[in-house]
Amino acid sequence: MIYDLEKLSVQLVCNDVKISQILLNLINNARDAIVEAAPAERWIKVEMSFVEDGILLNVIDSGPGIPEELKSKVMSSFVTTKEVGKGTGLGLSLVDRFAKEHDGKAFINEDFSNTCFSVFLPLNSK
Repeated sequence: MIYDLEKLSVQLVCNDVKISQILLNLINNARDAIVEAAPAERWIKVEMSFVEDGILLNVIDSGPGIPEELKSKVMSSFVTTKEVGKGTGLGLSLVDRFAKEHDGKAFINEDFSNTCFSVFLPLNSK
């Protein structure tokens, strides 16, 4: 999907470095998931849509998914699905923290058949 930014009348007031870190962490995690599991198809899709009073970012991948027992913990510090020595377990906790700092939220989006991490960022934050 391509957005013509000149035609949009929407502004998101944000810390661009932190939003970049959100996307970088989510894309890196998606890449790691598809490289480690080596599914038949390897892809990552990044979507942005306007919803209600904000922006919804989705990072979807073709990896094997998150084990059910980790879904409720995966946004916490030092929780990882990677083998020892392959990850710090801090990426998703930073995504969660940076989203909250923008009065938003980060979450596993169960509306997709593949693994999807979503970040909602309101247009009017504090």
